[in-house]
Amino acid sequence: MVSPVCATPEYLEQYGKPDTPDELVNHKYLLLAMPGFTRSNWKFTDKQGHTKEVAVNEFLCTSNAIALKQCVLAGMGITLQAGWMVGRELRDGSLIDLFPDHDVTAALDEAAAWVLYPSRNYVPQKVRVFVDFFKEKFQAGAPWDQSARGN
Repeated sequence: MVSPVCATPEYLEQYGKPDTPDELVNHKYLLLAMPGFTRSNWKFTDKQGHTKEVAVNEFLCTSNAIALKQCVLAGMGITLQAGWMVGRELRDGSLIDLFPDHDVTAALDEAAAWVLYPSRNYVPQKVRVFVDFFKEKFQAGAPWDQSARGN
């Protein structure tokens, strides 16, 4: 799970569920304000590698990802949020991923997490274990969501 475009079922019932990225035009956007991210376009890439940019109009903008998550859960609009932030809500159905067949980003460049260590020739076992653990936990959603459920 990368970064889903998501909304609550209640919001979608009231305003309609867009079937394509082009149908997002008349919706309310909840946007994250961060350096390196554009607040005017989201880039959608489908499974065939075709990319389309969609203009988004700001309804609400914040630099606080947790506040943004609370706003989308309150049914205020559609957001693009990191998958690990909303993984639990996507699994329990309180949020719907509108375009699961697309990779979506608001980043001006590709985003990634990096682990730095001194040498590739010798990677200590504890570093390998940590990296594998980190990837596993964030792939399934926020680690704190899983630990709260005893996973």
